[in-house]
Amino acid sequence: MINEPSTTVPSGNYRDLFAMKLHYNSGASSIVSGTENLYNDNISAMQWQVLGEESDIRAYAFDYDNQNRLKQALYRENSGSGWNTVSASYDLINIGYDKSGNITELLRMGKTGASSFGLMDGLSYTYSGNRLMKVDDSGLKNLFGRCSAV
Repeated sequence: MINEPSTTVPSGNYRDLFAMKLHYNSGASSIVSGTENLYNDNISAMQWQVLGEESDIRAYAFDYDNQNRLKQALYRENSGSGWNTVSASYDLINIGYDKSGNITELLRMGKTGASSFGLMDGLSYTYSGNRLMKVDDSGLKNLFGRCSAV
């Protein structure tokens, strides 16, 4: 743990610039119901808080396949009344792997407009053997007029 994410001073202001806590065998199921506490050194969840970003504590809960490869990371926020789903705002989902353990695809959600969220990156990976040759992105073509996918 780096500082304590929920530490506040009496006035309610957060006192550390950054705080992060990693969960292994406890705490994950309180962030996302059904998330398993892990006893194999995988991180089951992480939570953090940054000075100046309101008083919300943010978190990811992680899910792994039978070979301990990341399957998804689900984003949540806690503003004091419990962990809320923020309409899949920053989730990482549908991570696929080939027989060699190389990532073949993943979907990353993110901010797609001033106040909207949706698919930001739809990545598919092409390999020659185990050598990465190309990454295609079927996600956003124009994000706030600044960038485009190839």
